[in-house]
Formats: sequence, C-alpha cells, structure tokens
Amino acid sequence: MLLPKKTKFKKLQKIRIKRKNNNIRYLDIIKVKHVQILALQNMRLRDDQLNAVKLSIMKHLKRKNSKVVSNVFTDLNCTKKASDVRMGKGKGFTNFWCCKIHKGVAVFCIFGECNLPLIQAVCKKLPFLTKIVQF
Repeated sequence: MLLPKKTKFKKLQKIRIKRKNNNIRYLDIIKVKHVQILALQNMRLRDDQLNAVKLSIMKHLKRKNSKVVSNVFTDLNCTKKASDVRMGKGKGFTNFWCCKIHKGVAVFCIFGECNLPLIQAVCKKLPFLTKIVQF
C-alpha cells in the first residue's frame, strides 16, 4: 500500500479533476531504449491499482537489466463513512489513497528490453485508456 509518511492535513476536500486541453506531453528523449505508458484520459488512480500494474509489469519483464519507474504517487486520501451512520458528526475515516492522472502524463517508464504484447495486456488493468510509446 502506497501512502505518504506525513501530510499537511489529515483529510482533504473532494478531488475534482479538471479538464486540460493541452496536447500530449512526452518526456525528454533519453539515450537508453525505453517504453512509456501514457494516460489518454483524466482519472483517479487508487493505490492498489497502481501496485497491481507495477507488480505485473515486473513479473512479465523477468530481466535483471530492465527497470520499471512509476512517475505518479498516491498522495490524496479519500474518506468514507460507514453505511449506517446518520448525517453530521464530522468527516469519515480514510478509506483509500489515490492520485490524480491528467491526460498525457507518463504513468510508467520501462527501461531496457520489453515485450509489447505483454505490456498491452498489463495496461488493461488500468482504469483509463492508455497509449504505449517506444523510444
């Protein structure tokens, strides 16, 4: 479970992901051969989804010289009250941690050799549309 060590506030206000009409941004080209997984939608990504995708990518690589880098971190907490609680009495407890994903952000970078059909199968675990870019 990914969560920050310390936050400024215990509980945050509701997360609103605003639309950005900017073009898809690519990271600077690095001399090492690498693959990026880009997000094509604005979405909220939970910590368990992020961890599951990272573990499945690492399982499919099975190479010592390959490296997986996650460019996002779950730093926003989402709260939820129990179902039988009446209104009032403050905000609920932290239910899960998540992060905002904007269109065009590189969620993962995979350095070294990798098999594209396997990565396409792994991308289906993400809750938004993705695009695989090879450099």
